[in-house]
Amino acid sequence: MLTRKSLGKIGENLLVEMAEICETSSSSSADRWSEMDVASKICSLTYRPPTLGDKIFKDECGLYVCLEGFSGFCTDHAMGYYKRTARKGFLWCKQVKKMLPETEEPQDKVTKIDDVYASFTLSVSMNSKCFDELCLLQLAIGVEGGFNSGPKYEIESEYAVVLFPDFDAKVPLSRLTPKLTEVCHKIIENEGVQRQEIIEEGINVWEGEARVNTKHLNLEQMDNGKRIPPWGWKCEEEGCELKENLWLNLTDGAVMCGRSQYIQEGVMSKGRNHARLHFDLTGYPLVVKLGTITKDDADVFSYDEDESVRDPNLKKHLIHFGIDMDKTEKTEKSTLEMELDLNQNFLLVGSPWFTPLIFVGVSMLSRLALKASEDASCLFRHCSVVAVVIPWEWEMCQEDGANLELVYGPGLTGIINIGSSCYISATLQMLLQIPDFVQAYGIECEKHFLNVAILDSHYDFNCQTAKVFSSLLSGEFSQKDSDCNGIKPVQFRKIASRGNAEFSSTRQQDVDEYIRLLFDRIDEFMKKSKPVDAVRFKLEQRLEDKATNRVRYSYTEEVVLSLNVPEKSASEQPVKTLETEAPIRPTVSFAECLSATFGKQHIDDFRSPITDEVKGAIEQYSIATFPDYLIIQLKKFTLAEDYSVKKLDVNVEMPDEINLGAVRGYGKQPEEMLLPHASSKSELTLGRPLPGIDPDVFEKLCKSGITPEAARRAIHITKNTGFDAALDWYMRSVGDRDINEEHPDLWSKASDVDGIAIEQLTNLGFSVYQARYALQKVNTGINDAADWLFSNVDTIPPEKKDEEIKDYFFSVEVPKECRDGKEHYRLIGFISHMGSSPLSGHYVAHMKKDSKWYLFNDEKVALSQNPPTLLGYVYLYERCCDPEVTPCDD
Repeated sequence: MLTRKSLGKIGENLLVEMAEICETSSSSSADRWSEMDVASKICSLTYRPPTLGDKIFKDECGLYVCLEGFSGFCTDHAMGYYKRTARKGFLWCKQVKKMLPETEEPQDKVTKIDDVYASFTLSVSMNSKCFDELCLLQLAIGVEGGFNSGPKYEIESEYAVVLFPDFDAKVPLSRLTPKLTEVCHKIIENEGVQRQEIIEEGINVWEGEARVNTKHLNLEQMDNGKRIPPWGWKCEEEGCELKENLWLNLTDGAVMCGRSQYIQEGVMSKGRNHARLHFDLTGYPLVVKLGTITKDDADVFSYDEDESVRDPNLKKHLIHFGIDMDKTEKTEKSTLEMELDLNQNFLLVGSPWFTPLIFVGVSMLSRLALKASEDASCLFRHCSVVAVVIPWEWEMCQEDGANLELVYGPGLTGIINIGSSCYISATLQMLLQIPDFVQAYGIECEKHFLNVAILDSHYDFNCQTAKVFSSLLSGEFSQKDSDCNGIKPVQFRKIASRGNAEFSSTRQQDVDEYIRLLFDRIDEFMKKSKPVDAVRFKLEQRLEDKATNRVRYSYTEEVVLSLNVPEKSASEQPVKTLETEAPIRPTVSFAECLSATFGKQHIDDFRSPITDEVKGAIEQYSIATFPDYLIIQLKKFTLAEDYSVKKLDVNVEMPDEINLGAVRGYGKQPEEMLLPHASSKSELTLGRPLPGIDPDVFEKLCKSGITPEAARRAIHITKNTGFDAALDWYMRSVGDRDINEEHPDLWSKASDVDGIAIEQLTNLGFSVYQARYALQKVNTGINDAADWLFSNVDTIPPEKKDEEIKDYFFSVEVPKECRDGKEHYRLIGFISHMGSSPLSGHYVAHMKKDSKWYLFNDEKVALSQNPPTLLGYVYLYERCCDPEVTPCDD
């Protein structure tokens, strides 16, 4: 065995030199290539320049961007893409954070609370009525346009061309051919597919609102012979000769300048608002921004609708003034593009004056702002979003004041805030605790991409979800001293919330609502494995009619157990923060929440469907099945007297282990009699004969003034022997108390069928199933059923094996089977909310892995020292089989 001692000094020096040579040679094999080598390898590449319609996926995992298909991949998936397509030319993009000198204020929001108020950032845009004023648009945290967190840095980019399968073969752009260099620069300069799609769809991502079609589809245009040249425009207002930011009025063809807009710090666009003044004088509402016209669209604004709009007849309206959309070229940014730039790049960095962090209204915001700037009150003049933030709540939930240790590795990957996305981050970190989701989207990640075209995978829910899960689990984006930690699930956010305007915006959302939305999406797109089954359970509702003591059972499927939180007065013991004492806050026990949710509730206005009396009912919920993992939401948000959403100022003691055996539902008991599924007697009878009741006799009795219930009772008791027998029985029994009540034997026949009728129809050659189906379908007697069968027998769906037609009125309808097991659970995670409303504030997650608690605060992951279980909003429990867990009283 070679050792340092056996080699001696000469051998040791030789090893050092060899190591240096190996280190130099391994830096990049392309560095050693001659110009001839580079030229020959470049010639073997296939590439093309991106066109205007190409979508370049470089926003996420864009380490390698294909020079032909323009899809972006991380290292692992780039190799898989190469194997599937044989495309070996990629643009390698590396971005490195270069830290800027730190300020005196602490910056790390994992260890310090000061950053919440030390760097307060707002997205702003110009007020349309007074362009000297700014108005607050967003209140967010850890994102551009929100609370700024973390150290300041700038991004340094490095680019090269990579020739697969040799990852080390990175050719600098300086060594490429002019044509390939141009292609690379076009990819680099492209703004990326996410911004491109936002603009194409006309959706302001900050507000989640898409442009609507204008009401001026049939705009009346003046036939004044005016023609607009393809270039050389200027404002037609006397004395104003601005040559940019020009708008064409589609009624009279007037070309006027728009309003001045804030572009970036210290820079305003040119404009004197003459287009608006022209509308005020003439009333001509529809204008289009010159320079933004392409063959597909343009920036159109309607003054009387006061918003950007779509004009489906724009091509026709422009041709009227000599502008051919097919021959125009875009030269200016649209209003939406300028707003996106503004929201992403403009930051107002605050100072320690923001210490209290309690927003009590717009006036308070204005006063606070004035401490930083004499003329800053205009920022908040039109503010519509006001967050109430309690400092000690933030302090406890984020464990500020504690010296938390940042951690790295598989399953400990942070999620970068992409615009009030902390609710998404917290949800995904929670789902990583459930093996079913890890298996479906993490371990089996690759299978989702096998049968999906590469470009289609960018819009496929399963592919995007698998990409996120595999990235969070791999550890590739969670390495100490790495500049590439954390993932940005922008495309996942878009695809998961597709079709939902609220979740498609970058506004804050309720994490409970998002969990339910995500589960709906997973159920919709996962055809085989059903990971949501791990949390799905059945909720049982028992309704007891006080008039008859009969009961009705119904079942619903749930994925989240929502518990009521009773309001109560403050407890004697205050809740202490890490540094100071918080105000005395009431504490509610978990057992009290169970009692408020599963206790008996009285319904005073319930009408008995049997007696028609209003004597009320007793309603009680239970859990019919217990899933492997139980998600519990505490209903901490309620409506105030003014119908605004308020957050209950309470703590809830959530045990580490719970036994929910006391709230298990067991369904109908042997001694119980079922209550019909009807709201009244009239719903039971509907005033018509039932199968087995002679319709002619029934009609004659009703015409004689006898109620439908009494008529059916008479026919039934006289065994369908005719009108005279039924009428005779009725006259003898007219004084009976129950004469006008439905006979119990007939309740089920409102939806069931008579055996005699089935026998008669089968004698005609129809099957029992066909006869039963027809009698239920027609429900007006055997003759009508027979006529219907002769005409429609081919339309009857095939009979399912072992399926019986359920008795509607007396059935206990149970949803599909759910997993069921012991009622014992152990706490393994929870999501906390800071703020006064679920639609504002901030979410963080605490998750327990291998007996250790971790804090997930957006992109930062740290060991938790004091998990604030009292302050959680959504909790995750896993089933355990510990018989010593005491059942919780309800």
